[in-house]
Amino acid sequence: MDRSAYKALGLLLKLLFGGIASFFLLVSLGLAVRNVIIINTYQHASGEVVSSRSTGSGKLSSYEIRVRYDGLKGKITGEAREVFLNYSKGDMVSVYYHRESLRDLYINSLRGLWFLPIFFGVLGSIVSYFVVRMILDDRKADKTAVRKP
Repeated sequence: MDRSAYKALGLLLKLLFGGIASFFLLVSLGLAVRNVIIINTYQHASGEVVSSRSTGSGKLSSYEIRVRYDGLKGKITGEAREVFLNYSKGDMVSVYYHRESLRDLYINSLRGLWFLPIFFGVLGSIVSYFVVRMILDDRKADKTAVRKP
């Protein structure tokens, strides 16, 4: 392979990994914005865990948590899906619920609301670091090649 083929391959890799990094960062931003909207617009209540069941297997399985809480219309049982922390029956939790959808809940915890935005943000940042590093290394190599007679 000649030098131009290596440059084309390097450019393709930078574009590919740059796109992947951008995707992860945009997903992280979207989830973070959704959580800020939930915190600012949904109603907040304290409740008690009624039941918890796993929806997957392994360490990254999520849970469906049923919570009984005091809502606008008295005691209501709702469900929080895709929670990455298991709760036991009887645990007290803080939840966010929407006035029009009283049964859909978000558990107010660092891991409950912020795990996915942080995960995708860190992943996107790591990939971005390596893309920037590849770009800077290529620029340094180009400057070195130009200086040689």
